Amino acid sequence: MDTLLRAGEHATDGRGIPITIDGSRELLQQAMIRLTVPKGRFRLDPGLGSELYKLSGCASAMRGRVAAAYVQEALLPLSGVRAEDVSCNTPAPDVLTVAVTLSVDGERYTAEVRV
Repeated sequence: MDTLLRAGEHATDGRGIPITIDGSRELLQQAMIRLTVPKGRFRLDPGLGSELYKLSGCASAMRGRVAAAYVQEALLPLSGVRAEDVSCNTPAPDVLTVAVTLSVDGERYTAEVRV
């Protein structure tokens, strides 16, 4: 069981009590944390996170394959979560996003990470 996060803050109900989540929702939240936190930046667990932040220095022809490897590595500790598809996009100059289709306990979700 985990506490729901919204915009980086713990979400609360109308009484101010943190909202708890479990099952697929918890796994999806854990996956998003692992994809968005730069690996090595969380002091309590330096292995948590991904190396997606390194993609901007990668040749554009290689980005898709490298991004897929970074995503797989970040999600490896999560049982029940699998990346089915990973693609890189540049929606604006100097903006790189990684779109990930996740399978969480058999359900599919699409997530986007800005690098």
